[in-house]
Amino acid sequence: MLEIAEKKAKEYHRNAEWVKADASNFTLNKKFGLAVSTFDSLNLLQDLDALNRCFQCVSNHLVDNGVFIFDINTKAGIATNNNVSITENDDFTVIAKGYFDGINDRGYLKFSGFYKVENNLFEKFEHYASNTVFAIEDIENLLVKANFQDIRYYKLLGTHMEPIDDPESSFKVAIYAKK
Repeated sequence: MLEIAEKKAKEYHRNAEWVKADASNFTLNKKFGLAVSTFDSLNLLQDLDALNRCFQCVSNHLVDNGVFIFDINTKAGIATNNNVSITENDDFTVIAKGYFDGINDRGYLKFSGFYKVENNLFEKFEHYASNTVFAIEDIENLLVKANFQDIRYYKLLGTHMEPIDDPESSFKVAIYAKK
């Protein structure tokens, strides 16, 4: 995935550095003013301990007053993946099967399908993912523990966001955390 991202972004960000690492255990030996995590990536962490380590690592790599922005699926959002969906066009077919385990607060996804390769042939693929539900209260406590002080929640609405008082009521939440 990083190779694809690097190729696509090359003409826009010639000085970008791409790092493959464990989000809960990384050292980059430099500090930044902004850290961003997208596409609900933090839901892929296995548990609160891993999320805590991630927040600590991010905090260690931010300058004073640095900002961490990320999005996360709430329990309400992960629970909606308890279904089957199919996406297809001339180049690929993707079947997504989701299951929500409300007892263990985990969502499981299986992606399978076909994508076009050379000579109008198609290649099969399968990919599995699990998403951990993290309560907003736990997220906030871990952010505070990692020295973030100004924490704000936003509801994602297509291409814009609006502040939200009850983030658990939204399917997906963007979180702004400033040291």
